[in-house]
Amino acid sequence: LLWTAAYILYVKQAREDRSYGMPLLALILNISWEFVYTFVYRRNGVGRFFHFPWVFIDGILVMETIKYGPDIWQKSSPVVAGNFRAIVLLSFVIGVTTQWTFASQFSRSNASFWSAYVCQNVGNLLSVCSRLILNRWCRFLGSLAANLRYLYRVKAWPQ
Repeated sequence: LLWTAAYILYVKQAREDRSYGMPLLALILNISWEFVYTFVYRRNGVGRFFHFPWVFIDGILVMETIKYGPDIWQKSSPVVAGNFRAIVLLSFVIGVTTQWTFASQFSRSNASFWSAYVCQNVGNLLSVCSRLILNRWCRFLGSLAANLRYLYRVKAWPQ
């Protein structure tokens, strides 16, 4: 619930500020994870339907990032601004390749669990930094709840 609120607020804030709402590295890690575990290593049953809304929301965030990202970098780094779309695309390709490679080395559930754990903690760290600057609580609290769930899972089902 908190992540849903965070993502909706990311989209809202991106449109209001004409900026990208989620830190770029967190977005790339997130969309790469969603892509690999929604389309490549699909879950069976009801579990796979939970990924589709997130892919859609991530897609909106990517579109906002591509739309407004070059303008954000224009003053501080015109080279980045001029190549921003290519940087995002290359980062996505690297992210998907990394996730896919990681997933192919482990069981599907272990790979999705541990790679999500890493992605969420990177996103959480970046959100904490953003929180200090931009007052972003929903993502931080959602990630905190996920970390508690991960710790419980590791303790309850050590595989």
